Amino acid sequence: MSFPPFRAARRLARAARLPFCALVLALPLRAQPAAPPSTLTWAQLAAAPGASSQEVAWLKAHLSDAERAEVSALVGALSAPAAAQVMGSYLFADGSVHVPFTGARALADSLYLRPADGLAGRVRVAYLAARLRVATREGWERLGVFATEFRGAPGDALAKAPTLDARVRPARGVTLDLRLDFAPAESLLAVVGTPDVAPTVAAARLRGPAFDALVAHRNQRFYSLPWTRELMALNVARAASTLPVDRLYAWANPKGFLDYADVARHGARYRALLDTLHVRGPALLDGVVARIAPYLPAGTRLDRTVSLFFADGADGWASSGVAAVDLEWFKDDWPRLRGTLTHETFHAAQAAVRRPSAVAVTARDSVLRRAAEALFSEGTANWIAPARDMPAEERAAAVRLGSARVDSVVAAVARGDVAGAHALVDRGISGAGPFYALGEAMTATIVEALGPSALADVLPRGGVAFVKRYSRAVSQRGGTAALLTTRSVSAIAALRD
Repeated sequence: MSFPPFRAARRLARAARLPFCALVLALPLRAQPAAPPSTLTWAQLAAAPGASSQEVAWLKAHLSDAERAEVSALVGALSAPAAAQVMGSYLFADGSVHVPFTGARALADSLYLRPADGLAGRVRVAYLAARLRVATREGWERLGVFATEFRGAPGDALAKAPTLDARVRPARGVTLDLRLDFAPAESLLAVVGTPDVAPTVAAARLRGPAFDALVAHRNQRFYSLPWTRELMALNVARAASTLPVDRLYAWANPKGFLDYADVARHGARYRALLDTLHVRGPALLDGVVARIAPYLPAGTRLDRTVSLFFADGADGWASSGVAAVDLEWFKDDWPRLRGTLTHETFHAAQAAVRRPSAVAVTARDSVLRRAAEALFSEGTANWIAPARDMPAEERAAAVRLGSARVDSVVAAVARGDVAGAHALVDRGISGAGPFYALGEAMTATIVEALGPSALADVLPRGGVAFVKRYSRAVSQRGGTAALLTTRSVSAIAALRD
């Protein structure tokens, strides 16, 4: 099919005895409007036809000049503002919609709506991306468990040993040999640092027992987004992607792509951090041993490797024989890193000294035992090294909430609602929930009333014995308000330990 202007051009070409293509190339072209600049000033944003003045005002109030330049360049690199619609699905694919304080679910709905073309659409996309960024950073900084930036703290702070009670000494024969395993973190840093790595390549690189343990841990029922190898590989690949929409999402969501957006953005800083830990790691682990050893039974021997990872979901964990910390949660906040290493290594010590427990024979026994085990395992570890710093008022409120939740578990079991009871236990554990603070307060009561050896004595016996020992400590101290209701203590104490 030939269009009228080209028919005329063909006739003219035959008359001039010129190749048709040469004549077409010589024809004057209609002037095209100039493409908008990739980086927009505040004045250009405000003057964009059709842009919301309220959204521009919000951007100016919440972004620095550097952030404005970066987000406008990232949005300008998109083929069209509508390319950002896919970011709504990313918020589901990495579980960000489950973080309540970011408003990510509502932002996902807004991102799914097609924005206008041109500058007005660019302003809209920049606004939505910036809203997510600001809410994510402010929310996690307020919570105090995820470091959004490096602090510039010198690595020699790792050599400073924590202050300990000199009166508390390890029992006879307690030996702890600890070392760091850098391989998982090195593999993740290398893969995320490979531009446009394919998901299949990422999946092949992230294999082995350590990564099996990570996926198994993140598959526990209290996680909102269960991990799989496919999920991990896709998010790692997106974090390494050079596609403009992926780079925009990584800017908008600092914890996006299962935290691998953060790892990609700070790759050089993490390289330096790992180099520091290669040198300072032994001193760091010496402090961990000094804190843990006095509260272990005589003859305890623990030979353990602590693996270094990057992974969303928890700052530290232990699963399938692997004890681990996820470095992006701390960056160079050395005291917090030492505390979490201590917390997770104590979990490994718990497992090392644990004797087989009586098997729960009914669904009722199973859920009550699970609640007691959570109070024991997380509470004692939290007393050794808190999972996060909390003001006294917040900690007291968490203890009260934990006690009420345990009582609700007992009530649900009495009604025959075992599924509901398990859900209540999940809420007590998830996100360093109130069972951590309650179990910590119970541990403090045991140590204060019965001495450090009482904690060492109960470690091999588990959660039911822990609750019974706590009840004894309350009785012995006298005048101490019980943290658990009488109904809760009676229900758990009726189980065999």
